[in-house]
Amino acid sequence: MAEPISCPGCQRLLNVPETFHGQLVQCPDCSHQFLASFSDGGIQAEPPLFTPTRPMADAGSSSETRNREQDDYRRDDRPMARRSDLMPHRGTLILTLGIISIFIARPIFGSIAWVLGNVDLKAMKEGRMDPSGEAQTRAGRMIGKVIVIIQIVLFALLIVGVCIFLGVSMLSAPEGHH
Repeated sequence: MAEPISCPGCQRLLNVPETFHGQLVQCPDCSHQFLASFSDGGIQAEPPLFTPTRPMADAGSSSETRNREQDDYRRDDRPMARRSDLMPHRGTLILTLGIISIFIARPIFGSIAWVLGNVDLKAMKEGRMDPSGEAQTRAGRMIGKVIVIIQIVLFALLIVGVCIFLGVSMLSAPEGHH
């Protein structure tokens, strides 16, 4: 039977199998190692010196049992705590800029959403920014990108149309009125 404990590094709720109680375990998210101990109702934040590390994935049971015992998904509706060493995401801002670009100042707001989205997604991929806003960032970036591309295509069509109009009008003008 697995018991839920919170990782002292990232506060993620983990279900640790009873076979690991009193042993050093590692959080799958932040890689923080800590002693799985329930004797005092909590966990020990720092591991003792010279304790061998036994990864939770090395349990001596079948893979189905191990997956069921090591279910580390949160069972409650509380939001997960953001790691303090990460920059906060700007997903809401980027999504808002993308939506605004649909209605006003299309190339300006669309370009800003596109560029900021690229920068933030790169920072999330590198582990420097909170990844919880990835979906909003991707959506805002995509809206901004589509709006900018549509504006470029429409502008190019306008230029081609003006050139065709001027060419036709010059060809159809009488000889003496150039």
